[in-house]
Amino acid sequence: MQGNNTLFYRSFAEKFEQQLNLEISRRQNPKVFIVSDIRVQELAKRLNMDVSNLRRQCQKHYQKSPKALIDIYRIRKARKLLSKGIRPSVIAAQLGFYEHKTFSTVFKRHVGIAPSEFIKSHCAFDI
Repeated sequence: MQGNNTLFYRSFAEKFEQQLNLEISRRQNPKVFIVSDIRVQELAKRLNMDVSNLRRQCQKHYQKSPKALIDIYRIRKARKLLSKGIRPSVIAAQLGFYEHKTFSTVFKRHVGIAPSEFIKSHCAFDI
């Protein structure tokens, strides 16, 4: 039975991350640019499960809510984009935050510093 649980976990984790990638990619494509939050309901639908089941699976496998996982994933993407010199306001929109302020708050909660401070400390630009 342990093997089946491990197999399901990998399958769920891969599908979960794949769907997050798809949602973020849609926002980065100028033709399909949508400034809206990534919704747990949308993600559940894409994973062919109801929201309750998605919450249970996320709690079981990650000990976090789907929303928390979405935020973690978006912040991971944001760090990469900030390191490339992309402006925080652009990143906020691409990653589905309604407002730049919300992005900054979530980023600071996860990383410990504001996006602007992250840029200063992680991006050494030659002048």
